[in-house]
Amino acid sequence: MRTILVGLDGSQDCASAVDLGIKWAKRFECLLIGIGVVDEPAIRGCSPEGHISPSYQVAYDQLLKESRHQVEQALEHFAIRCSDECIAFKLLEDEGQPCERILTELQRYDLLILGCKTHFAHASADHPCDTLGKVLRAASRPVVVTPRTLSIDDASGVIVAYDGSVQASRALQTFLATGLAAVCQPIQIVSVHPSSTVEAARTADRASEFCGFTI
Repeated sequence: MRTILVGLDGSQDCASAVDLGIKWAKRFECLLIGIGVVDEPAIRGCSPEGHISPSYQVAYDQLLKESRHQVEQALEHFAIRCSDECIAFKLLEDEGQPCERILTELQRYDLLILGCKTHFAHASADHPCDTLGKVLRAASRPVVVTPRTLSIDDASGVIVAYDGSVQASRALQTFLATGLAAVCQPIQIVSVHPSSTVEAARTADRASEFCGFTI
C-alpha cells in the first residue's frame, strides 16, 4: 500500500479517520492524502449551473465563502497533524457533489478512509449526509469506515465474514493485497450456513487456506 485517501469534512466523526490514516501511513511509509469538498451543488440548489437567481446571488456567495473556509480549515488542521507526525501528505480541495469528487479522486489511490458518518453536504454539521452510503456502493478501491471513537493503540485483530460468494472472495483478496493482514492479527474467519455447520466450516476453511493459515 503506497497511498491512503482520507475524507475531511471537519466533523468529530472524521477525527478517528485521520487518526487511523496517520497510524497506517507511518506503518506502511505511504503518502496520506486529505480531501475536502465544497458542496457547491447543494448551495446552488435547483438553479442551473452557472445561473444563480439575482435574488439569491448575495446569499449564494456568502454560503459558498463559508463552505470554502470550512474546507480550508479542515485541510489546515490535517496538514498540521501530518507535519507534527512527520509523515508525507498531500492536500486536495475540490468542488462539486462530494460523493462524485471522492470517487473520482479515489481512482488515483490505494485505499479510502471515512468516518462512520459523513458531513460533507452544506449545513450538515448536526446531520450526516448520504456521501458514505453512495461511496460504499460505488467505490473502485477498498473503503475503511472508522467509528467515532477509536482506541487505536488497543485495537487488534480482524473478523472476516465470508460466505464463499464472488463479492466475499474479492473483498478477502483486496484485504490481503493492501498488506493490512500483516498488521491486523489475529484474523478470525466467520462463515454461516443456513442448514449445515459442516458446509460453514468448509467455506471458512477455503478462506483460511487462501489467507495462508489454518483455523
